[in-house]
Amino acid sequence: GDAWDIYASGGGDNYFKGDVGIGTATPGASLDIANPSSGAAITVGRVAATASISARSDAAGGSIVIDSIGTGGAALNFYNAGDVYLAYGGGNVGIGRIPAANDLEVEGTASKAVAGEWLANSDIRIKKDITDLDNALGIINSLRPIKFHYTDEYKQKHPSIEDKYYYNFIAQEFQNVFPGSVKDSGEEGYLQMDTYNVRLYLVSAIQELTKGLWVDTYGNVGIGTREPYFKLDIAGDLRIQDSNKLYFGGSGSSDTDIKIYQNNKGMLVISDDTIVEGMLIIKRDLSLEAGLEVVDHIKVGADTAGEIVLPAGDKEVQIKFDKLYNSTPIVNITAEDYFGDFTVSDKDESGFKIKIPKTSKEDIKFQWFVVSN
Repeated sequence: GDAWDIYASGGGDNYFKGDVGIGTATPGASLDIANPSSGAAITVGRVAATASISARSDAAGGSIVIDSIGTGGAALNFYNAGDVYLAYGGGNVGIGRIPAANDLEVEGTASKAVAGEWLANSDIRIKKDITDLDNALGIINSLRPIKFHYTDEYKQKHPSIEDKYYYNFIAQEFQNVFPGSVKDSGEEGYLQMDTYNVRLYLVSAIQELTKGLWVDTYGNVGIGTREPYFKLDIAGDLRIQDSNKLYFGGSGSSDTDIKIYQNNKGMLVISDDTIVEGMLIIKRDLSLEAGLEVVDHIKVGADTAGEIVLPAGDKEVQIKFDKLYNSTPIVNITAEDYFGDFTVSDKDESGFKIKIPKTSKEDIKFQWFVVSN
């Protein structure tokens, strides 16, 4: 067809009274550009520090809309290695909704191609007033995780919400623990929250729980030691409160299990047949509900057995217990290389005396052993 140059002499503006069509003789809009056979439909140059395309909506609250009425989507793209900016000059961006309070708001779900968190700047050079988290386990225990359904009224306003259980916290409760993580959503006063703090407190709570606790590559657990040699290796004392029994061995019914508990007199009780391979140390009273057979050595405390020397020229010697017995114990005494008479006197919960009728010219060694009733 014919080509026409349209210009205004003197550098004035050009004016078209009707619609303008490019590639079409029947334009349906003020400017209607038909699909090109190849290449882009329109190419716009740019002057430095100015916009390539400027559009406006003069009506109050009006919007500039880019849409597609076909089966394809409306794409905002940069085919080279450039960037695409949304609301770069200010304002918020809404996907599927009008944004009310945040830079980006999505009606419904969002995803990305692979697992992983969104990155956030966390360099130490941009931080100050750094402190460790305190009482992390207490903070975690103060939170109430819940599962719930959204109300029918809220689902009507947000059709993307499914009729299923969701999992979260209640914002009003969460605000009592993390007040800086809850704010107004801009929608009818509903509260919204950022639960990221919980992850950090979970890490800190686990660290609190595992202080002094170590698990090696063989599955051995050490408490107070980083080199456990057994399934449970405790460097320190073990205390069991209440009346619960402690079982070693199997299910608690085997004849070779050790069943240990505390009776109503505060005494340590070992019931049924018990096999101990190694040393068994008992630092309190012991009650046996069956016989006791010792294959190897037996070691007792200073208040249970010992040796004492009666000096030459003396007629008596006193043994004092470090700790009082609950009742007067039974005392057994033997003498080493002494064949004379001796007696036990002044026997009570605190100790006893060994006496001989007349003095000896040599020291006499006695061995004694006591048993409580």
